[in-house]
Amino acid sequence: MDVGRIISIFVILIAHITTSSMTAGTTTTAPTTAAPTTAAPTTAAPTTVQPAAPTTAPPAAPTTITLIRSRLTFRSVRATFTSDLMNPMTAAYKARAAMLKEQITPVFQTAFPSTFKSLEIVLFSNGSVINKIDLSFASTFVPNITQIANTAISVVGLDIESSSIDVNGIRFTASSGVVSHKISLVTASCLVLLSWLLSSQQ
Repeated sequence: MDVGRIISIFVILIAHITTSSMTAGTTTTAPTTAAPTTAAPTTAAPTTVQPAAPTTAPPAAPTTITLIRSRLTFRSVRATFTSDLMNPMTAAYKARAAMLKEQITPVFQTAFPSTFKSLEIVLFSNGSVINKIDLSFASTFVPNITQIANTAISVVGLDIESSSIDVNGIRFTASSGVVSHKISLVTASCLVLLSWLLSSQQ
């Protein structure tokens, strides 16, 4: 065997040994796969809104109306007075009181719709029949004596003697449409003036 061939075989052996050593020293690491992390779903707690307490407005204070009374007196010339009319508990008194309210109330309600409130019988007295009643008006507007008297004159069915109409103690004269005591004052003033003129001429 020649030397060159021996060297070739030797080189091949060395190369084979080197390759085997390198293969044995190489470690293959298996890839590591991290386990997936699953986050638990988060559910928000439900929010409960409390309804607002209802606000109740305090009831409005009742309106107080001040009433003013006017006393109306008149004579029913064709009516006949009996002693039963002096007692409010008798049938005669109740019947006449109801008749007066039925006849007078609508007339005053029409004449004074915003202020007339009620009618109250005071008494009946002798003289044919003299009727005394109280008329109640709201204090926002109270008709004067002339207005009340003229309204009373327009009431039908009660045989009202116009010359007998008296409002709050003051006699009304239907012909002139003024209160008689005013005429008396004018007359008195004229007499005083006349007396002064006569005395000044002396």
